Amino acid sequence: MSSELIVNDDHDLDEPLTPEARTAEFKARLDELEEGAAELARRLRGLGDYRSVSTIQRSFQRMQSGEIAVSGEMMVIVKMLVNQQRIRNKRASVLEWNRKANGARSTTEDGFIINLNPETNSRWSVSLTHIETEFRPTWPRWQPSLEAAKRKAMTCLADGILEVHELAAIAAAEKK
Repeated sequence: MSSELIVNDDHDLDEPLTPEARTAEFKARLDELEEGAAELARRLRGLGDYRSVSTIQRSFQRMQSGEIAVSGEMMVIVKMLVNQQRIRNKRASVLEWNRKANGARSTTEDGFIINLNPETNSRWSVSLTHIETEFRPTWPRWQPSLEAAKRKAMTCLADGILEVHELAAIAAAEKK
């Protein structure tokens, strides 16, 4: 798997975007992430944002509505998240998913067992378990389709890998 950077900028970097164009780009990138403001706020909190989830969520909502300007830092964060997601989605497209008798799908990747389970109204739940530690990252909300569940599983996998490393670092520090 290459670690190529995927760039999709349609504007000249020497000419700053108008506030309206920044808001439109911000909304488009959030749509591509397929995460609502609350879900993304929880994710950023888990990645180290010190603000409360409700404050982060309110910030996203205000930026999306154009009430406040999209900060340069937030645009960078969202662009990085989108780029990482594009790479993960490419990776997910080559995973082999085993189909179970009940229609569920499972695979193993990067030391995690990933399960996608059919739920009511054609939705899918996503769960991961780290094989070595049996750590289970937070499960996302149900996804509207199998393909969406596969994409969300890759996001959860990336976050889960980070959490496992952080937990290992904490455990190592406690042993000292």
